[in-house]
Amino acid sequence: MRMITQYILPVLFFTMLLSCEKLVEIDPPIDSITTSEVFISENQAKQAMAGLYTLMMNGKTGNGHVTSSRLTLMASLSSDDLDCFNAQTNSYFPFNANRLTRESISSDAIWTGLYEIIFTANSVIEGIRASTAAAFPEKSKTKMIAECRFVRAFCFFYLTNFFGNVPMVTTTDFNETRRLPAASKTELYKQMTDDLLFARDNLPPVNQNSSGERIYPDKWAATALLARVYLFLEEYPNAWEQANAVILNTTQFTLEPAPENVFLVNSREAIWQLKQNTSSHNGTATYEGEQFIPGSGLAGIPFSDIYYNLPDNLLNAFEPDDKRKTDWTAPAAPNPQNVPGQFYFPHKYKTGGYNKVIGGMPTEFYMVLRLAEQFLIRAEAAAHGAGSLTDAIGDLNSIRHRAGLSDLPDDLDQAQVLAAVAQERRMELFCEWGHRWFDLKRTSKASAVLSLIPVKQPWQGDHQLLYPIPAREIEFNPSLQQNPGY
Repeated sequence: MRMITQYILPVLFFTMLLSCEKLVEIDPPIDSITTSEVFISENQAKQAMAGLYTLMMNGKTGNGHVTSSRLTLMASLSSDDLDCFNAQTNSYFPFNANRLTRESISSDAIWTGLYEIIFTANSVIEGIRASTAAAFPEKSKTKMIAECRFVRAFCFFYLTNFFGNVPMVTTTDFNETRRLPAASKTELYKQMTDDLLFARDNLPPVNQNSSGERIYPDKWAATALLARVYLFLEEYPNAWEQANAVILNTTQFTLEPAPENVFLVNSREAIWQLKQNTSSHNGTATYEGEQFIPGSGLAGIPFSDIYYNLPDNLLNAFEPDDKRKTDWTAPAAPNPQNVPGQFYFPHKYKTGGYNKVIGGMPTEFYMVLRLAEQFLIRAEAAAHGAGSLTDAIGDLNSIRHRAGLSDLPDDLDQAQVLAAVAQERRMELFCEWGHRWFDLKRTSKASAVLSLIPVKQPWQGDHQLLYPIPAREIEFNPSLQQNPGY
């Protein structure tokens, strides 16, 4: 495949530190590696690992990566989490209207970006395994390989949920990857599970930098992602067990008492975050904050230059007095861009283009995995028989309490509990990492729900629930087949 083979030449174009301070006592991330020569020392391997996370958050040029905002953006538009404010000028409108074609370029960014990260992780793994450095302890090698396998599983999870069957690339060998056929979802989930079990069993329970920031995956990040994978596989006892293990680790993780504190740098709810490079043009803002929070526009009116707004069906789904609505949504300026009405935008991140500081100290990092999802996973698994309905209701109430809501009735039946799980997942995880879109698809509700949304009518067909395989990938790899309907 062209996307895969183009990285056979020196890769990992790492150009920035994750912060002005060194995360570990090493030199800056290396600019390029080849698996035959890079890891002559443990120090160089650490540079490569720092570069891997830099790539995921800041991209190769400091302008962000698909994993730092666009993945959430596209999936939110494809679901009922988000609308394009101006359909005529927004290049992402085909996602909003579910009118992608095989020529759609924007969806290619997810494919290319995630495989770029996978190839990078595979390169680091091979560089570590090939190292014969005397001062590179086996324990350190195993830990770094575990980190890479975690990242690889993370990327495969999103690739298969966006595209369906995709190539399962676990090597940098050109001869193996150039005509690699797509693996089935069963095979991909098996690889994810294997990678995450290895990561869970070989990562340390605490893998923070010297500032205590949770920007490196640890044992609990692997456990949390494994819980999600088991949930998607409908292996409910396993999902319950993994989520339960994370929740019981109250020494490291607790639900933040107030929704407004969830996404902060020092959030106790954070399991894994990505840290922005504040010397880039985004400064202290996350890329998502820059994307979603409206600017002042040419008129100089705060919050008037809006690109994306929350749909009414989401806003109306919040219960009265839900703190998540008041803390995680915000009104744009009235009649933005001379369009009558009051519109709201996602406001989970408070720093955007209007208040960012170049080179400043960020107050929030980009949240990837957090504890609330684990409560929701455990609740859903319990409702499916891994626990009791009472257990499930208790977990949902933990999430509701933080939102300022009253307890659910304790006599709900299974169908009612599962409906409550879906409701709380929607309210808690909206505009985060594609949760809503993936939830609708895995519960077979996507067509029924999304086809009724006016902007998505007339419904083009359920084939839109997978994105098209990039046309250029099929051109360079005849073993690949386009998804049906494209």
